[in-house]
Amino acid sequence: MLFSQLAFGWLPSDPKAWIFEVVGIIASLLVFASFFWSNEKITRIVNMVGCIIFVIYAILIQSLSVCIINGACFILHIVKLVQMYNRAKKDKNKTTDIIASENTEQKDEE
Repeated sequence: MLFSQLAFGWLPSDPKAWIFEVVGIIASLLVFASFFWSNEKITRIVNMVGCIIFVIYAILIQSLSVCIINGACFILHIVKLVQMYNRAKKDKNKTTDIIASENTEQKDEE
């Protein structure tokens, strides 16, 4: 009896609270799993999904602090993904400009 209370005492007795716990556990697992990818874009996207679920969890348990930090993390991920997209677009344009200038130089030499 004592072992089961220690091992399972954290489990909620209210069925509604079970749903809250499941949502929180899913969010936690997504945030944890997001760090397994070496690709920054995928890491941020999976972490964003975890943040959204954590915001839902925070609303369910009425926790303003959890809602604020995960909402802020979600916004930060969006900003960083937009920066990554703009940087990739800029790099692609540079590469295109370099190739175009090399082609022009070759035509001028002929």
